[in-house]
Amino acid sequence: LNLQLAQPAFAISDTEITATGSAGTTQINPYQKEITIDNTIVTNKSLIYITPVGDTSQIPVLMRQVPGTSFTVGIPVPSATATQFNWLIVN
Repeated sequence: LNLQLAQPAFAISDTEITATGSAGTTQINPYQKEITIDNTIVTNKSLIYITPVGDTSQIPVLMRQVPGTSFTVGIPVPSATATQFNWLIVN
């Protein structure tokens, strides 16, 4: 189990953030369908767990992961409110 303490994530745009830790929390912004988390520790064998936070009508899911680069989390339909979630990368 390779866990690093959660470090701050920095927004690049409404749909992209940069993070360096193995765990963190963020949100899919209102009226967006996905967010990409740039994180170089992602591998093709990484298990990435996504957990919704709070009362949400939509469940965020892992849409794709790019080894050494990023992973993307999305929802089926954009919402008028933010969809918050936690993530955990296990390598």
